[in-house]
Amino acid sequence: MKIECLPTPRLIDYVECFCLEQVHGIKRSVPQGVFDIFINTQALLYGADKQLLLPSMWLVGQHTRQYQLIAEEPCWVFTIRLKPFALLPFPQFNALEIKNTIQSITRNFGGSGLASQIVESLSENKQQTADIRLAVCTHLAQTWLIEKVLSKANFTVPTIFRAESNFILRNKGDIQVQALCDNFSLSKVTIRKHFLAHCGLLSKEMSQIWRLNHFLMLEHSGKLPSMTHSAIAAGFYDQAHLIREFKGILDCTPKVFFKDRSFDAATITQIAKRFGGSYSPVIQAD
Repeated sequence: MKIECLPTPRLIDYVECFCLEQVHGIKRSVPQGVFDIFINTQALLYGADKQLLLPSMWLVGQHTRQYQLIAEEPCWVFTIRLKPFALLPFPQFNALEIKNTIQSITRNFGGSGLASQIVESLSENKQQTADIRLAVCTHLAQTWLIEKVLSKANFTVPTIFRAESNFILRNKGDIQVQALCDNFSLSKVTIRKHFLAHCGLLSKEMSQIWRLNHFLMLEHSGKLPSMTHSAIAAGFYDQAHLIREFKGILDCTPKVFFKDRSFDAATITQIAKRFGGSYSPVIQAD
């Protein structure tokens, strides 16, 4: 179960959505080209080395491969999903350093207070519906973001990188680096610097992730006659190209992925909303 709600207009430049889900067992996460901040009510294990994540607030860096969280007991996870160009000003990290990692951020901008409030709220009032729980957590998180983070850090979205990443998003990852350079009259070196500084990924990596996301959305919809048709529509040259990139990111072939249903349907819905502009009402203006 995963439910979500959109941010207040004050936060629309920074936040895609707020999500709440209950995790028990293994939760696999497909890279979506965004940053997450999450708060967990029970201990989680992250990654192949099973890093212990005690109840706290965590920043998820950009991931180039599927990763997993393991909850041995039922665990509420409340997530603030940031936009790819809106990594908040956490002074001890930069985007490249947190790539493929999860880092504690409770010491930033009173984060420990927010984490405690949300853990307490989700652990108590067991008769509340998930919708009410999400509303309470979202209110606390939005207040924290506005009063503790944005106002005190004087953080603004990097305009040029927002436009560059949205250009790739509008093309659903089916774009070459040279097209990005031509559109913004910038060199490949400059584009590289922008992407590594602001999201920790190369523009090519961002394109690969979103192209694969587009394929997942198309194949899940069942509207095209075959997986090969979905691959071509998403911008892959052929089936071999799809399988190579799919295995590199998700550690299995597309057939195994969909046969095992190891994907979360809510993730596909989020991908569709991102590509459809539901999370970015002003995306066409960039």
